[in-house]
Amino acid sequence: MFKVIHLIPYDGIGGVEAAARTMADIDEPDLTFQLRYIFPEVSSRAGRGATFNMARIIGAATALLAEKPDVLIVSLWRSALVGILVKLLRPRTTLVLFVHNSLDAHAADRLATRTALRLCDAVWTDSDASVAQRFPRRPTKPITTISYLSQRLEPLPGPQDGPPAPVFAFWGRLSPQKNIGRAIALFARIHAARPDARFHIIGPDGGEAAQLRAQVQTLGLDAAITFEDGMPFEAVRRRLAETGARFCLQTSRYEGMAMSVTEAMQLGLVPVVTPVGEIARYTHDCEAAIWLPVEANEAGDRAAAERVLALLADPARHEAMRAVGIATWVGRRLYRDSMMDAARAVRRD
Repeated sequence: MFKVIHLIPYDGIGGVEAAARTMADIDEPDLTFQLRYIFPEVSSRAGRGATFNMARIIGAATALLAEKPDVLIVSLWRSALVGILVKLLRPRTTLVLFVHNSLDAHAADRLATRTALRLCDAVWTDSDASVAQRFPRRPTKPITTISYLSQRLEPLPGPQDGPPAPVFAFWGRLSPQKNIGRAIALFARIHAARPDARFHIIGPDGGEAAQLRAQVQTLGLDAAITFEDGMPFEAVRRRLAETGARFCLQTSRYEGMAMSVTEAMQLGLVPVVTPVGEIARYTHDCEAAIWLPVEANEAGDRAAAERVLALLADPARHEAMRAVGIATWVGRRLYRDSMMDAARAVRRD
């Protein structure tokens, strides 16, 4: 039996973890696919902060050496450290480096990822942008792009009559990467013209929750902006339906595939986004999304707010953009199928 193990640091609400869960414990006649965590008990922000623990890294490598997988897939830098140890101690293990973002998060990420890149047998990626933007020189190892459509989603009901409601949503970790402070500032511009506008921010604290709440209070938007903790995607979907959300507002500094944006498009929300990572490839400005400049600037953000306000007054155009977003993902392959094909291809190689 051909054994494939996908190792990630811990479970969570991020795109990496959510997609990986769809592959847990697959057992087919020719292949088993298993999901492993270095820190299976971690669920809180405090727990995540304690996951740079070399004893646990070494322990995970030791356990994998005992299991002897044919293929070890490593996602994110802590898992890359484990993969490096396994490859050095058991060279016949096929090591796959799974790249999920277009930038290194910090120096440790850069070092671990590039060391694993030198040792690995293949590179998988959630998007072309993650590889092209992260590595100035394209890796010489075989590269496979994995579909990051983890599930097919039915669109939420659209506006019944008249213009769309000015209801915006963000779901994801409240971290510096997501640059949510800029999204709040953009929403403030919209709210100044549309006092009925609302912004629902859903996600666990990634280090910026207190700062973001303070920003909202300073702007006097406590009644217009709500914060909710992280929740499973099905619960997010219910909240989007309950609140009547019509727009996804995400001003990330960098991204890979940006799963939340793909989810928003399938659900029929119009993304208001920075075109970073793969977002710039699967959306087009004023067709399925409204783009902001990647680098915040007064003129660009003011123009984006004006385009959102114009769209709020134009139900036919909003519906057309909504329809383009939904159609973008119809018939696309699922993550699960793409991963299984890639695993079987590695076996043949």
